Amino acid sequence: MSKEVSPDTLAGALLGASTDRGVVDDVAEELERVQSILDHNLGLKDAMRNSSMSSEARGAILAEVLGDGVSEVTLSFLRLLVDASGISVLPAVRRSYEVMAEKARTRVTADVTTAVVIDKALEENLQKRLTAATGKDVTIRSQVDESIIGGIVVHVDGRVIDASISRQLEDMRSAMAGTRK
Repeated sequence: MSKEVSPDTLAGALLGASTDRGVVDDVAEELERVQSILDHNLGLKDAMRNSSMSSEARGAILAEVLGDGVSEVTLSFLRLLVDASGISVLPAVRRSYEVMAEKARTRVTADVTTAVVIDKALEENLQKRLTAATGKDVTIRSQVDESIIGGIVVHVDGRVIDASISRQLEDMRSAMAGTRK
C-alpha cells in the first residue's frame, strides 16, 4: 500500500474494533506483549521489515510466532499493519491506542495512599467524590505509606492530588527558604 496512514488513524480503527468486541484492555496488553516480542527478537523484527517478502508471508510468520497468544482482533490488525504501514509504526500506534483507550474507558482505578488504613465509610465517600470529579466509575485501590505522615495522595485518571502532610511541610520549607534570602 503506497499511501501512508497515520498512527492515530490506525489506533482509532483498532480502538473501534476492540470496543465493538469488548476487548479494549486485552488488546492494549497484547500490543505491549507483541512489542516486547519484537524488541527481543531481532530476526522477527527484520522479517517483518523485509520488503522482498510478501505481506501475506509476513502475516503468516506473525500468526505462527504469536499463536494463540493474541486475540483475532489484534492478529488481524497486525496483519493489516504489516501490509499497510509496516511493523515499525507499532510503537507509535501502541502509544496512541493507549491514550485513546484511556479516554474512552468509563472505569478507572484510583490509587489512594494514606498514612493509616482508611475505613470503609471514608473509602466510599472518596469513591463517590472521585466519580463525580472524573465523570467515570472509580474503583479505589488503597495503600498505606506512613512516610506521608497524614493526609492523602490520590492518583486517578492521569491526575495527582497530593494533600499529604509531608507535601505541605515540604511546601512550607520551600517557602521559608525563599524568604531567608
